[in-house]
Amino acid sequence: HFLIPNSSAIDRSDTNAPTFSVRPVSRSAQPKLRDEHVARQEHGLDRLSNPVASNSHVPESPFTRVEKRPRKGRPEKNSNRRRTNANLTRPRHKTRDSSTHEDVLDKISAQPNAASARASTRKNGSHPPTTDSGLGLPDWMSLPDELWLCVIRLLPTVDRGRFAQVCRRLASLTLDRSLWHVIQLHRHQHLTDIALASIGRLRPRELRLTYCRGDTVGEKGLRLMFQGCGTGLRKLSFIGCTKGPFDQDLPLVLAAEYCPNLSHVNASYTQAVRDQTVIALAKSAFHLISVKLNGAQQISNVAIQQLVHYHKDTLQRLELFGCFRLNSDIFKLLGRCQELRALAFGHLHHLSSDGLLELVGKLPHLASLDLRGTQTLGNDTNLTCLADKCPHLEEVVLANMHSLKGEAGIAQMLRRLPRLRVLDLCGLSAVGDLTMEALAKSCPHLEELDVSCTSVTRTGLLHLAQVPAECLRCLRISHCREITKEVLEKLIKACPKLTLLYAYGFNSIKDWGFLQAIRPALLVENDA
Repeated sequence: HFLIPNSSAIDRSDTNAPTFSVRPVSRSAQPKLRDEHVARQEHGLDRLSNPVASNSHVPESPFTRVEKRPRKGRPEKNSNRRRTNANLTRPRHKTRDSSTHEDVLDKISAQPNAASARASTRKNGSHPPTTDSGLGLPDWMSLPDELWLCVIRLLPTVDRGRFAQVCRRLASLTLDRSLWHVIQLHRHQHLTDIALASIGRLRPRELRLTYCRGDTVGEKGLRLMFQGCGTGLRKLSFIGCTKGPFDQDLPLVLAAEYCPNLSHVNASYTQAVRDQTVIALAKSAFHLISVKLNGAQQISNVAIQQLVHYHKDTLQRLELFGCFRLNSDIFKLLGRCQELRALAFGHLHHLSSDGLLELVGKLPHLASLDLRGTQTLGNDTNLTCLADKCPHLEEVVLANMHSLKGEAGIAQMLRRLPRLRVLDLCGLSAVGDLTMEALAKSCPHLEELDVSCTSVTRTGLLHLAQVPAECLRCLRISHCREITKEVLEKLIKACPKLTLLYAYGFNSIKDWGFLQAIRPALLVENDA
């Protein structure tokens, strides 16, 4: 379950909040806590009101369990009565992994002002003990807040909610605003409206929802989330989410309504994105810098026209991978976006080569071009012309462009791209050792290279090792034949920054430990 602490649960303005539990009253004088708690839960009052219970308990740490004993000088029955009454406020039959979002809100809302207690401690010059009482073990709670914030910042979003249940101090630290600038939820299947509303109250600057399910989410929860984020939200990623309202483009519609300061929008693989939704985003946002609509099969040139009309002076990245309804007319529209630095037209087979070459000639800052799976640039002349018009290209993706039949044109293009850092030639049978030689001699800044399923042999890798490719960090050579252990050893020794190697399909190599012996930090992805 997704657990988020409630930022309104702790009243930081009360500097005189009590830090000790109050003496319990008699059983006959106590209210019916269980009935009241159930009634308040049914009407949602536990989340709206925020009292600090005088006889509330602090949640026990899951790492320490100390036997409770009656206080000295008090009858045994009083301590039993106190435990009985305290248990009435807790929901029963809860396992360790069955805590819900409401549990976190209830536990944190019952805690006094830990922040003011810490401030009072610092003011008086007192410090907590450095060891646990009588055990001689280090007291982790004596660490300064700055170190705890560094630890909490490394936790995933969901674990931060669980972390807040340990004690009052950690609950207070978890509510620090700096921890919630970026909220990322990946593959969550039990999101609720309450959790989404809690996200909105944290007012993140960047929100990422990737491959989540919306079975238990309604329009109300989404509206509360974006309404809470408001003008503070700068970046939104809504990628591959399904079920419920996620099957529609409702999140993007609400983002356009409540978040005018959005500058980066990633709605990739959300097939329900429509023209009117993109137009609404274009009209409401003040300055869009990056727009990714990969897989949006319903949008047409009309949406791109409005996007260019409102943001031609600020748009720097546009990805339209798999938007099959687009045609070559968008090239004339995009030519007005002089600040464009990255374009992606993957799998748009009907785009013309002449229109593409004319477009890139109008974009002086273009540094990234993704044409994977397209049938444009089908001859050597077009590749050379592309390199001449875009000499500042740093990222080029030509994977699975089966129309490229000659290796000479590819090698000639690479000789004209001295700033190249990322190159993807996966699946091109025409790519061989001549291409690797051109890369080694003409692209000294190469960092990532993918030549999987190509005709590259041991000779091609030797070119990289002999130059050597000092900036190379990631290499993909899966299913390349005639590559031996000796060549791989030379390559690893010659490329000091190479730390990631993809080598699937090497059946002759059973143990890759010989590479880790050369560089322990090297990560090898393989079939073994």
